[in-house]
Amino acid sequence: MRYRDIFWSAFPGLLFLSLYYSGLLGQFGFHPTVKEINRDDANRVRTVLLSPNHWSEFHISPTAQGIRVMTNAALTSTELPEKNQSDPRDGWRYSIEYQLLDADGELIRQRVYESRTRLRKLVDADSDALIDPLMFGTTGQVATQTRFVQIPALPSARQPAVIRIRSTQSDPQISEIVARVRTKHERPHYENPATWRQISLTSRQKLAKFCVFDQKFLTPKERASLLRWHWIQAPTLNNVSFRHLYFIGEIDDQEATETIPSGKNTITASRKITLPMPELTGELRLSIERIKKSTTSKTPVYIAARLFPSDHSETILWEDVLKTDRREFVFDVRGGLIEFETTHDVTWSATWTHLDPNGETVDIEGQPVAYGQSAAMTSNNGNLRVYLADHVPVTYHVSHFGNQPTPFRITCRIAFGDAFASDQIQSLRRENEGAFEGWNDQKTLHWQWLDADNKIIDQGDVAIEPEISFYDQLWKTGEPHLVSEFKRFYFSIPPSVKKIRFDSQEMPFLLNASVRPNHLPVLTRLPEDRHPFQRQFNPHRKWFNVSPDQHLQLISDNRSFVISTQTRPRETDDSTSFTSQSFQWQRYEPNGQWIGRQLLAPATLESTITESNSKFSFFELKNNKTYALADYGLMAEPNFRLIYVNPNETQSELVVRQNDRIVQQNRLISSRGTIALKINPLIDNGTIRITGPDGIRLFFSGAQVVGGKRFLKRTASRLENGELEFQYEKQTNQNEVLTLLIYRKSSGQDRCKLSIKIESDDAIRLQKSGPVESLTALHQIYDLKSRRQQQSAILFGTDAELDVEHRCFIRLGPDLPVGRYKIKTKQLDENDDGFVLLYQSKPIITNTGVTQR
Repeated sequence: MRYRDIFWSAFPGLLFLSLYYSGLLGQFGFHPTVKEINRDDANRVRTVLLSPNHWSEFHISPTAQGIRVMTNAALTSTELPEKNQSDPRDGWRYSIEYQLLDADGELIRQRVYESRTRLRKLVDADSDALIDPLMFGTTGQVATQTRFVQIPALPSARQPAVIRIRSTQSDPQISEIVARVRTKHERPHYENPATWRQISLTSRQKLAKFCVFDQKFLTPKERASLLRWHWIQAPTLNNVSFRHLYFIGEIDDQEATETIPSGKNTITASRKITLPMPELTGELRLSIERIKKSTTSKTPVYIAARLFPSDHSETILWEDVLKTDRREFVFDVRGGLIEFETTHDVTWSATWTHLDPNGETVDIEGQPVAYGQSAAMTSNNGNLRVYLADHVPVTYHVSHFGNQPTPFRITCRIAFGDAFASDQIQSLRRENEGAFEGWNDQKTLHWQWLDADNKIIDQGDVAIEPEISFYDQLWKTGEPHLVSEFKRFYFSIPPSVKKIRFDSQEMPFLLNASVRPNHLPVLTRLPEDRHPFQRQFNPHRKWFNVSPDQHLQLISDNRSFVISTQTRPRETDDSTSFTSQSFQWQRYEPNGQWIGRQLLAPATLESTITESNSKFSFFELKNNKTYALADYGLMAEPNFRLIYVNPNETQSELVVRQNDRIVQQNRLISSRGTIALKINPLIDNGTIRITGPDGIRLFFSGAQVVGGKRFLKRTASRLENGELEFQYEKQTNQNEVLTLLIYRKSSGQDRCKLSIKIESDDAIRLQKSGPVESLTALHQIYDLKSRRQQQSAILFGTDAELDVEHRCFIRLGPDLPVGRYKIKTKQLDENDDGFVLLYQSKPIITNTGVTQR
């Protein structure tokens, strides 16, 4: 035998050994630990086993436009972990850590992602039984739903070359965690019509399976859009262990439609970007880069940035222009929300630097940022799953506690343009005002209450006038679509109702629903709940999402989608609507024995000066400063008075000048008191100046003081032993709102925790209601932090200055019947001091229906 013949006869064995020891054998499906599944219709994909002690490395091509990490968990038990009230979603938790490295091995980014996963069930076409469509061979281990980590493309200067992944922690029922990595690439010649014809019929059908029309009816532009991007498996770089994940049917989870493309780093003319800022002094660096670059003329890109401070002070506006391909902008910020918008499409990235030497370390997306350190900022608050309701209804099961009605909230949106088949009749041409033609009229959603036998108990309609959202985006088949701003409706669903069903015959609605147990207290944290950054990274739930019936089937049937959401700026208060109205103001006194103190508190917009409350309005005057006076314009005779607070213990003199003439002199013999002023009531265009000892505070009543801060003289009730009880009678079936003001003296860091309960002599029976704009919370807890002193309330009878009041609202909604109720306040923190004031202010309406001025 010749040596050549010996070589070729031994070649298969040598190739087998070579592949085995080089690790390539597992990549071709011959890994010794992998077992084939006993189903003919099963497909499989190769995954990498993650370890907490070993990095699994994958190569990233320089042409990659994005990275997608997909993970699954292998279960030893399918018994769900116990739920908890703070995070009631069921499923199994695990977390992974990844690092992005450049070609030199330098770290670009490091993140830890927490995941919660569930089992995905599939109806077997042969047996009609529920089966697990994801599994690891014949080992009996069931695989959980695929979870995705979407990593957008980074600037070219920091192009990643390697991604390293490892597992960090998991629930006890999880035995293994596996991962796959794919990179996004632009397919060459995707716009060429011949490219579509060159791929197989099966591939064309797979690309178009989520389209409204069959692949053979797609336009050339639609075909090019489907062909443009494709995802390529990233090869491994180091020695790793492989597992084969098997899946059955058409549920190929590595191609799940709910994944979000890397579009959130883009600002367009129809989409703004918002960034919540930490409540610390810092510097925000925003990098803007054109998407469409030109080597000749550069069209100016106008950029507007608005800062909405957390303390609701005046909005700050910055405007600038981008004339080159790339530019960096720097903003000095301290808390609040920053919003960006541009006239042309650009990509962006932002970094916040901690510059507060007295500030604590702040956590940004799992990364601790101390003084002097920086962190990347993202705008996406999260991905919201919505369900499509059109001629096919969406039904939610409703559970009840203690035979009481259940608070239910439905959030509605509408997709613009050609996102759905029934939208094809709508015109995509915009009018001059920027709205889509055919979208100016109301869109109606029908609801029904069903009993246990699916019989209709009640029904009705809700309507919204869709307005394009500049903050949210709907993702469908990997492409963004315009969506309307959300509209929320509330229902108080009676115990006889077991389901609520929604459908729409004229227009598809996108819905997501949530519930709130009516027996649990509603916690409000202030000022944290008013801080956009705290709401995003340290949220506290008041409502809990609920999935519709057969929600897994809705997902499989492509009737569920994902909306990427952002924090909205606060709504601008229309101050003129308050100042032009008269309000009926009523204070409520506690039941039983209580101690009251008079105080001067900073006035609010709703406390417009009227004939009935003019005697309680005081303006603060600076010592020895001249002020212009203006008449109230009321029919009542003016009563000029002066309240003074004198810190000097010695006797001193007070001099009052009107129009630069001395009209009154008084000897002060106490630290505080009230003086009747003998000034001329004809004060139009007149002035007043009051001179007293250093440090004195002066409060004038009887006329308006131009430039003076207005205070109200009120009687507050002391929190004796931390508890007070008020009586209130609800007179209508509408919303009735009470305001509770809390005054305390503190160091500026103390917290006040107050419980507010609505009770009655008889057991409260909430009534069915809806759709309405709000519902009643029978038990509220306010967790309040003392704020920096701006204006202080003056407490008479002591030398105490109190913090600016904490303002709490008690809403008695339409689900609370007309009747007499007790409002019980109880202080839950260790301190039992402080004063409270409960009142109600309502606009005064004349018989003609016009607000009295």
